[in-house]
Amino acid sequence: MRYKNKIYVDLPRGPAGTRDNGSYLYIGKPQYDFSETWNASKVYIDGRVFWVKRAELIRFGGRPLYVWAVLYPAIEGGKYAEY
Repeated sequence: MRYKNKIYVDLPRGPAGTRDNGSYLYIGKPQYDFSETWNASKVYIDGRVFWVKRAELIRFGGRPLYVWAVLYPAIEGGKYAEY
């Protein structure tokens, strides 16, 4: 992973990709590229809503390979937002 501020790499890992700070790592197909609009993007997974904190399209030899993103759960009224 490449991220300008790589301090999260050494954080303790929890179950299902969670981090100590409540973030999740998303790795997906390049067809679902939201790296250009990540600042205002939401991702809907398994009935839950996540804000995209940072995203990047990774290329290899000029071809899109995958998208990675740092996701944070959307909170509404003190609870996880659902759709």
